[in-house]
Amino acid sequence: MNIDMDYAFPLTPGFSKEESKQRFWKCLYTSAREEMLHYWVVLPKSLRPAELELVTFHDGGLTNIGRYLTTDNSPCLEILAAYDAASGK
Repeated sequence: MNIDMDYAFPLTPGFSKEESKQRFWKCLYTSAREEMLHYWVVLPKSLRPAELELVTFHDGGLTNIGRYLTTDNSPCLEILAAYDAASGK
């Protein structure tokens, strides 16, 4: 059995703590009525909230709880924060 893990993402940050503070901001979202929909997210400083209203996608069972878009001339980036309730089935 091969137990060597090949991760497709870095396990250690590529930036120093100071560089991280310069490039990213930490968002704590607590505006949802249900506490289970509160979240932390670390985003590039070029991203800002575009939509924070809850949007339920009944067909997929997801609730969109945040949408963040690029607000400057940097490359376009869109982040969606979604919630999916575990059914236990």
